[in-house]
Amino acid sequence: MRPQRLPDVNRLSLVGGLVTLVFAAGRFAVDANDSAATTAVAGLAALLAGTGAVTLMRSQPTAVDQPGWLTGIVPAAAAAVLGLSLVQLPIGIPWWLGLAAAAALWLLVVVAEYVTLDPTEGRRPLAALGLNVLIYILIFVLFTALATGRARAAVSATLCGVLASLLAWRLFALDPRSDIGRAGLYAVVVGLVAAEVMWAVSYWRVRPVTAAAIGLALFYLTAGLLGAQLQARLRRRLWIEYAVVGVLAVVVAVLGSL
Repeated sequence: MRPQRLPDVNRLSLVGGLVTLVFAAGRFAVDANDSAATTAVAGLAALLAGTGAVTLMRSQPTAVDQPGWLTGIVPAAAAAVLGLSLVQLPIGIPWWLGLAAAAALWLLVVVAEYVTLDPTEGRRPLAALGLNVLIYILIFVLFTALATGRARAAVSATLCGVLASLLAWRLFALDPRSDIGRAGLYAVVVGLVAAEVMWAVSYWRVRPVTAAAIGLALFYLTAGLLGAQLQARLRRRLWIEYAVVGVLAVVVAVLGSL
């Protein structure tokens, strides 16, 4: 019997429809200037999206052996970001187009997660690459949002560390050969670095985009080095690549503080 390569259409439509309803309800139910309400809507969208994605992944018959909740991290984070973005759009044609695009993008993320669970799927490398890129985009958005919010340093650093650890863990787990337990320990290290960076930029007068660029560069540096060590492929070329990234991060930090 040929394994199911894509999620069940009925289940996918149901979960996608519920997430879309949360996106729509969030825009009509809260004021874009009410940060507490918009954050609550984003949290609800993330919870529903993550739970729905994990439920869909359980139907994958050839799934690799890893905790099911890991597959809900990226869909949950993507739903939160998309929900927050939609709240900022004015009601009208741009918002409706944005809603359709957000729903389609979220469904694409879920399908990519589903495909990566099958180590024999020919489209798996492309799906994994897409999720890799998306994780780095989410990290950039995370640093930007926290730097813009200007919350207390302890709060923003803690939140950044937890979310960065989860995203790094999913990033490491995209390689089916990775040891999940060891990947989790490495992800905690990445999260601690992200928290330290967020703590530092909270007291540093730099623009949010500059802070996000620094955070992204250091996340890429630490996650890349630890990921290569996890996969036993840490070579001289990689050291050179990450050294260049580190130098660029320092340059951005210096220019941003001028």
